Amino acid sequence: MSDTAGRPIEGVTIDVWEDAPNGLYDLQDPEQPAYNLRGRFTTDANGEYAFVALRPEPYPIPYDGAGGELLKYMGHHPWRPGHIHFMLSKDGYQSLISQIYDSETKYLDNDSVFAVKQSLIGKFAKAPAGADTDLVLDFDFKLKKAAVERLVAAE
Repeated sequence: MSDTAGRPIEGVTIDVWEDAPNGLYDLQDPEQPAYNLRGRFTTDANGEYAFVALRPEPYPIPYDGAGGELLKYMGHHPWRPGHIHFMLSKDGYQSLISQIYDSETKYLDNDSVFAVKQSLIGKFAKAPAGADTDLVLDFDFKLKKAAVERLVAAE
């Protein structure tokens, strides 16, 4: 985690959540325990963070109701590409809510909610020997200083 000048930011709170392999979030699936596949982490002095997660799976958004009718009218499917949600916050910086999309996921080029941006696509790589996981994903979010602090600094 760094600021827009590339300096590491210590103490950023990172809330993370993703869907289960069945394509449902814990709140949608009574079979999953509460807070399943969710976590809260904090960046270290180097602005780094690490956690273990599942590779995200594509899933359909609810297709009934008004949203589904609109998608059907447009001739579009309800599928989202595999992604992990992030909510980043630290005093003095603008909060950021974002997603990282798996570069190899299905529906990357035709997301049902049109949210995929090239800058939000991450590539999973084979983990180094001795790691306690099989894949790793490196991703550096950049946070902007809060508007109030930018005005003070400009004076």
